[in-house]
Amino acid sequence: MEAADSRILWEQIFREDSESFLNYYYHIKVPANWIQTDQEPGQLVSMIHWNPYRLHVRNRLMDTRYLIAVATKPEYRHQGRMAHLLKDGLRQFAGTGMPFAWLMPADPKIYEPFDFRYIYEKREGILPKEERSAAVSIQVCPLAEEDYEPVCAFLECELSARYEVYAERTPAYLKMMQAEVDSEGGGQAVIVREREIAGYFSWWGSEQIEIRELVCLDAVTGEIPAAVSAYFGEDTREIKGITTGWLGEPKPIIMARIASLKDLVTVIRSRLPVTFTLNVEDPIIPENDGIFRWSLTAGTSVLERTDEEEPEFSVAISTFTEWIFGVVSIPGWEDILPLKGVFLNEIV
Repeated sequence: MEAADSRILWEQIFREDSESFLNYYYHIKVPANWIQTDQEPGQLVSMIHWNPYRLHVRNRLMDTRYLIAVATKPEYRHQGRMAHLLKDGLRQFAGTGMPFAWLMPADPKIYEPFDFRYIYEKREGILPKEERSAAVSIQVCPLAEEDYEPVCAFLECELSARYEVYAERTPAYLKMMQAEVDSEGGGQAVIVREREIAGYFSWWGSEQIEIRELVCLDAVTGEIPAAVSAYFGEDTREIKGITTGWLGEPKPIIMARIASLKDLVTVIRSRLPVTFTLNVEDPIIPENDGIFRWSLTAGTSVLERTDEEEPEFSVAISTFTEWIFGVVSIPGWEDILPLKGVFLNEIV
């Protein structure tokens, strides 16, 4: 199958995406991804794109996959084609040691039967108009390529202080983001205070300016509406943006599903040394399903399969996903430290 075939199906199903955006995607993203397909003679009828992302997960960098363009031609729907692809893909990536897969669902009900659960709520709001005329000590400038290194250092510092799960920020990441926002008339900007980096944001949109992500020092949040409005020369048009939490109401946006449980739990720690047996129920990935002995300390976490003991705990893989990303608690696991803080605003 040629990538061009998948683009034809994309254009048929996702009509809201512009030609310029797809040009970007197929030029920049497709060479590194895996397009999983289901075909009938002479045509592609169903597909999933698995895009690679390296994420910080607590104190480790982990290779994950982000799912998009989950699509089936209308006349081939309700035949189990997407379910087959999704299960097969998860099993394959579990075999490589990939800890989890994640996506931004059009409808969560599509993915809940496959044990995907929400792990991240974005905070998006409208920059307050009443604050746009305030005096500011910060300046917003277009991001130049020579600034990629220091901006990445700033982002890594700020995000690591706030979150334990987020995409690694590298010059290559910012270069990719520049191409992405360029496709919809956008750009990237750096916020400066007294010649020091105080923030960063990416944006796109013509009818409405949409800040894809804004990360800044807490000390300058009160000046952001005025500085950003001045940068765009906008006094009346709404400017909305995703922030690190100081603006907007939380909205669930990203779901995830554990692929390789034994690899993911290596980042978990316990306040006190503990060992117990655990029955995990995973109807899709056999390597995750069964009884395990889990040993944890303040510096280690090892999950080993065992058939010799009765489990002290039993948990579905969907609940384990919610627990490990800090969404729910599990009685009896109070001393075990799940991941704290997720920040995933990538859209492809």
